[in-house]
Amino acid sequence: MTPRRVNRELKSARILTAAAQVFARRGLEASTMSQIAAAAAVGKGTLYEYFPSKQALVLAVSEWFTGEMLREVEAMLEEPESGALSAAGKLDAIVHLILDWTDDMQELMPLMMEILAAASTEALREPLGESLRVSYADFRRVVASIVEEGVRRGEFRGDLEPASVATVTVGALDGLFLQAWFDPRIDTRAGGEQLLRLLIGGMKTAGP
Repeated sequence: MTPRRVNRELKSARILTAAAQVFARRGLEASTMSQIAAAAAVGKGTLYEYFPSKQALVLAVSEWFTGEMLREVEAMLEEPESGALSAAGKLDAIVHLILDWTDDMQELMPLMMEILAAASTEALREPLGESLRVSYADFRRVVASIVEEGVRRGEFRGDLEPASVATVTVGALDGLFLQAWFDPRIDTRAGGEQLLRLLIGGMKTAGP
């Protein structure tokens, strides 16, 4: 990768980070390209060079936000020590990684909720809806592959449908974070732990 390409990617990442912070603080509708350019310490012309419209920037921020979480999950599963984990251990590790990640990104969680709402608007329904569909499908694919592994090894029950289990698991996590956004008193970590106990306990084969 050439130095110029590296510099461009670093600047793009800086703009996306600044845009996410501005969107989270001011809301998608009230945020302006001028505010984002100032937060990223770039000229407005430079901002438009990277992202031709605010809609394009909203879409890029959404893909960056969800993609970053998926990259962390996949990187964790590729680590040598993950190979020694059982299927249940991998699911446990994924859920805890997501809980840690959302704790670290707490200030940006309202933005993710607003992006989900924006996907129903006429202007963003098609591009943002498709982007979110792909992101959810990628997460379900990771979870389903682990469930399949557990069934193959005899760790999980043979009557499970991995795709359905993945849909329910991702939906439960999504719903947990959505409720916590409306009610900060909800303990997402406790909820995540309970989900793991119910999920893994219900899938395991009967022990001796």
